[in-house]
Amino acid sequence: MKILIVFIATLLSGCAGLIESASSPNYQEHKARDSVSPRNHKGSRKNKLVGTVVLTFNISSQGDVIDIMVTDSVPKGVFDAEAVRILSKRKYAPSEKGETGPKKAKFEFKI
Repeated sequence: MKILIVFIATLLSGCAGLIESASSPNYQEHKARDSVSPRNHKGSRKNKLVGTVVLTFNISSQGDVIDIMVTDSVPKGVFDAEAVRILSKRKYAPSEKGETGPKKAKFEFKI
């Protein structure tokens, strides 16, 4: 049982998304206040699927994620809904300087 718990914890930590600053000056880096665990995609462990989803979004004045759009994903459409679900549940600290503009998130799924 302990091995299973360690395996699951390792699996979930490998699926963690991260906020990346893009090379474009239109994107700003923001750190999430909390973390949301991904769900296993149907058949992903069995088929050893890996994938990446890149999302753009905005942060409201309350720290909520709004205007989420999938800008790239590999394989197309496989992990998109889960990446959007994870990002939509996150909370961010509103910018201290009142900066607005698009943010970018990249989620890597390794199962």
